[in-house]
Amino acid sequence: ELAKEIAGGEQYIISAVMHADERNREASERLGRDVFHYHLHVVYLPVVEKQIRWSKRCKDPALRGTVRETIMQVSHSKKWPMVPMTDDQGQPVLKKNGKPRLVSSYSLLQTQFFEHMRQAGFTDFERGVQGSDAEHLNVLEYKVQKDRQTVAELSDQTKQLQGQRKELISQVKNISGSIREVADIEQRAKTKGVLEKRVELPVQDFQTLCEMAKATGKLQAENRSLRMQLQQSTVREQELRQRLHYCEEQMDAVLNETRSYREAMRVAPEQVQAFVLGICRRQQEEKRLNRQQRRQRAKGQDR
Repeated sequence: ELAKEIAGGEQYIISAVMHADERNREASERLGRDVFHYHLHVVYLPVVEKQIRWSKRCKDPALRGTVRETIMQVSHSKKWPMVPMTDDQGQPVLKKNGKPRLVSSYSLLQTQFFEHMRQAGFTDFERGVQGSDAEHLNVLEYKVQKDRQTVAELSDQTKQLQGQRKELISQVKNISGSIREVADIEQRAKTKGVLEKRVELPVQDFQTLCEMAKATGKLQAENRSLRMQLQQSTVREQELRQRLHYCEEQMDAVLNETRSYREAMRVAPEQVQAFVLGICRRQQEEKRLNRQQRRQRAKGQDR
């Protein structure tokens, strides 16, 4: 609906194809299932209304300068004019050289898309900084950047788990030592001939023995819980190490496969972009011709 509104009507849209052929690797790995990006490719004619006026050479003076007819004109510059950017007070935003900063057509389209989605009820995303000088990353650079970010996050998680694992091991050792002390006291008490039926102890020692006896069950339960946490932490650490190794391999593979492309972009970016754009246009033209052929064959069969 937004595409029809921007194009001025469905009759000006040549093709509109929804794709879901780009897998979000980071989200897929985090959620444990495949997550794809949905995006819409729209090819349309930038049509605007143009008023044809009577010229000064018109014989009727009353008609001179008035609108003779209104036609639909194909014009990209008029469809997406460069408008001056203004601040919150409505004043024009100037560049360093004093000239007004203009809003690009792509920025206008982003604003329209954002407002349309907000009105449709999708409020869980934000509009980027309008007029920002930050350049958009291409798909390859974005994927490499996200892979590096994922590797860094996994490395941090692995280090945290290693620290937790060491702490759990220390706690298990301390509790195991306390349990052994209580077990030694109980064993000495049960050993025949070591203790008599009636033993005289200082009050403080007796209270200590009672407290240690009561704490035995609690210490054993805490020991089992800590051992379980240690086991879970070890398993999680192994999983993160595997994911980290996989991400590093994938990032190395992407960098190796695209080394020639990145070198070409560094040396001659304009020629590479023109070459890629030409390939995309040829593919779109082939798809359009294939659709026309299928429609013609379908019409022939109906006859």
